[in-house]
Amino acid sequence: MSKQNPNELSALLQELQGLNRLSDVPRRVELCQTAIRLVDRNAQSELWAGLLMELGNSLAQNPLGQRADNIDLAIGQLNQALEVYTREAFPEQWAMTQNNLAIAYSDRIRGERAENIDLAIDHFNQALEVYTREAFPEQWAMTQNNLAIAYSNRIRGERAENIDLAIDHYNQALEVRTNGAFPEQWAMTQNNLAAAYSDRISGERAENIDLAIGHYNQALVVYTREAFPEQWAATQNNLAAAYNNRIRGDRAENLDLAIDHYNQALEIRTREAFPEQWAATQNNLAAAYNNHIRGVRAENLDLAIDHYNQALEVYTREAFPEDWAATQNNLAAAYSDRIRGDRAANLDLAIDHYKQALEIRTREAFPEQWATTQNNLATLYDNQGRYNEAEPLYQRALAIREKVLGTEHPDTASILNNLAMLYDNQDRYNEAEPLYRRTLAIREKVFGSEHPDVAIGLNNLARVYYRQGMYDEAMQLFKRALAISEKVLGSLHPLTKEIREQLGSMQ
Repeated sequence: MSKQNPNELSALLQELQGLNRLSDVPRRVELCQTAIRLVDRNAQSELWAGLLMELGNSLAQNPLGQRADNIDLAIGQLNQALEVYTREAFPEQWAMTQNNLAIAYSDRIRGERAENIDLAIDHFNQALEVYTREAFPEQWAMTQNNLAIAYSNRIRGERAENIDLAIDHYNQALEVRTNGAFPEQWAMTQNNLAAAYSDRISGERAENIDLAIGHYNQALVVYTREAFPEQWAATQNNLAAAYNNRIRGDRAENLDLAIDHYNQALEIRTREAFPEQWAATQNNLAAAYNNHIRGVRAENLDLAIDHYNQALEVYTREAFPEDWAATQNNLAAAYSDRIRGDRAANLDLAIDHYKQALEIRTREAFPEQWATTQNNLATLYDNQGRYNEAEPLYQRALAIREKVLGTEHPDTASILNNLAMLYDNQDRYNEAEPLYRRTLAIREKVFGSEHPDVAIGLNNLARVYYRQGMYDEAMQLFKRALAISEKVLGSLHPLTKEIREQLGSMQ
């Protein structure tokens, strides 16, 4: 330890107090490190601990150096601060340090992600032992919001339960974070709550998405373009995603709204000013064009491919491996569906992009995403008639989906349907039928009785009945499917026409 120079230490502390901008973080790190060397831990233990906490917080935000190194160093400094900031001697500082440790573990890059998130949850809960609603309402609400984020990201435990816990903690935060008292924090928590409803597994999917849209619109009451341009753009992006996934209302109109909100987000999220966010919105806009109903299908798919490739200009494998893999997966799907160009070449490009995604999306590191890409690659092989290659991919993906998302999740139903279709295409009707039944039961439970996916499920099951000579059962299901499709999609939709033709051939 350096010999203390009171004047030098005082000057450092004074300068430190005036550095509050994000651009000041590297200087704060430097000043804290210098000041700590000038402080006698035994004689000035409280100042020593305070500097360690400030150093930990600054390291966690430091744009210089390796992010993984900075976060691990931050955790070390904060743990040292707790040697002085005990719950008994300094309860408020102890709680603040527990909260900051939790945030550092939430952001930690090294170590097992699932363990880091559980450590974050543990530290947030410790902070709440002191940060009660009665004694520290603002800090209590802040920690409830942070704890909700951790549960939203949690890997261990039941996914549906984790999201419901997140929603509960967000709602608790909103008991204090009202629009009148804390408008900015209220808007932030509304946005977070909307995201949780978008991801929610429990309850009716259509209702959850509409609740998400409602909370995003609430956030935009405060997050105006003029007052909070970055947050406004982020919420526009999130609102677009909700419309992209919306079940109720006209599908074409929902997708048009999604594209409109993504384009609004890009007015602020330029590549020059916000490259990472720009890439995220480019990826999302590509997905909306991939699903777009209005306009020329071939043009929409080429627009999707163009936006995915723009996202990859920023989402490189080295800098953003997870985002790179997700975009590779999405780009592969777009090439699988592409109309223009040579069909065989497009499919080869799709296979290549799926395989690139799987270099990052391993079963061990990202089981849910691995399952998604396995399912997508299996579908491509299936469409090429490569059934022996597709079947084990579907089965492995299904096992992960059932384990991670549960047996009644719509994404689980998608793989069940795909595996059923594979058996169907090989005339293995006895194996296809129970999978179609499971798919239909899940979709009716999740989406309700008048959803396009339910019509598809009824049509698929009816077709299997017909091929097995069960004509009465098939006709009943075809009629139900046609009624739903005509009501929801219209009489000119390709699915409606297909069902009508099949029904007509039986009469």
